[in-house]
Amino acid sequence: MPEIKIVQLEPMRLAYFRSRKGYDPEGVQGAFGRLGEFLGKNPPGEKTLVLGLSWDDPQTTPTEKSRYDAAYTLTGEAPTGVDGVHELAAGTFVEYHHVGPYDELGKAFGEAHRQLHLLGGYKMRKGACIEIYRNDPGTTPPAELVTDIYLPVEKS
Repeated sequence: MPEIKIVQLEPMRLAYFRSRKGYDPEGVQGAFGRLGEFLGKNPPGEKTLVLGLSWDDPQTTPTEKSRYDAAYTLTGEAPTGVDGVHELAAGTFVEYHHVGPYDELGKAFGEAHRQLHLLGGYKMRKGACIEIYRNDPGTTPPAELVTDIYLPVEKS
């Protein structure tokens, strides 16, 4: 079972496509579909990261009001054709390494929260939960997909 660790993330500049249906799988897939189409026409650099950003707590925010963004790291000027650009500040995060299908990410987030609670000394802070996708789902079997999950935290 993966263990969490406390890490510092550097600032990131991201171009994003917002889900039109919050955390609903259809909305998330739609946002990533638009991102993939955009990147197919505007190939990124080899160090570009693909991310998911969850802005709201699904326990307290209705699906239709939740905000989810499919994003990629951006260098240079903001491109036209994206929904927007985020300037994410550096900060402290809990990192949880997940290997497996994307449809298990909800359970992985739950496990990261559980381990955070057991760790003690930290609490969630305002900010996006981040997923960094480490391999290509088009060429990687679902059981081998690697996603690093980051929960924004501060000392309690």
